[in-house]
Amino acid sequence: MGRSGRKSGAPRRAADELAGTEPAAASRLLPVLLHRTREALAVHFRKVFVLHDLTDPQWRVLRILSQFEGIDVKTLARKSYLMRESLSRILKDLARRGLIVRRVSNTDARRFLHSLTAKGRNLLEEVAPAFNPVYKEIEARFSIQRIEELNRRLAELLEAVQIPDEGDAEDEEEHGAPRPRKALAR
Repeated sequence: MGRSGRKSGAPRRAADELAGTEPAAASRLLPVLLHRTREALAVHFRKVFVLHDLTDPQWRVLRILSQFEGIDVKTLARKSYLMRESLSRILKDLARRGLIVRRVSNTDARRFLHSLTAKGRNLLEEVAPAFNPVYKEIEARFSIQRIEELNRRLAELLEAVQIPDEGDAEDEEEHGAPRPRKALAR
């Protein structure tokens, strides 16, 4: 897994930027580092997506749909953290490719539910294992213990900056953990 053009000192420079900063400056740097980290990780995952003609948001939608027999757009948008307009385009594309199907709800004719087709499930089963080498490389570079600690710390940070949103109690009941809420404005 290459560093996509980065010099070997890149992670060190990010840590050096934090050294000796005041708390307010460190807090201002946090969104930048989180964004840069997300983008650096995304580069490795995009290699898998490209092989299967997928985007990260499309993959996210497929993964969520795999957990439900049918899900409405409002719930899917909330769970995928996608705006409904973007989600609408993604759903049309996935349906055109035969990966998902839209049907009318049995209980409310105004409500449409989306679910995976057999072709969509097969794609998930084919693509998901392709991420394993990416995860193993990340674990080798950063260690499982440090990843677990970072996950704990990021969950704590998320809890600290979340603003309560409608539907949180429903998700906590479903998954046994609080769902990410809207973040505080910067």
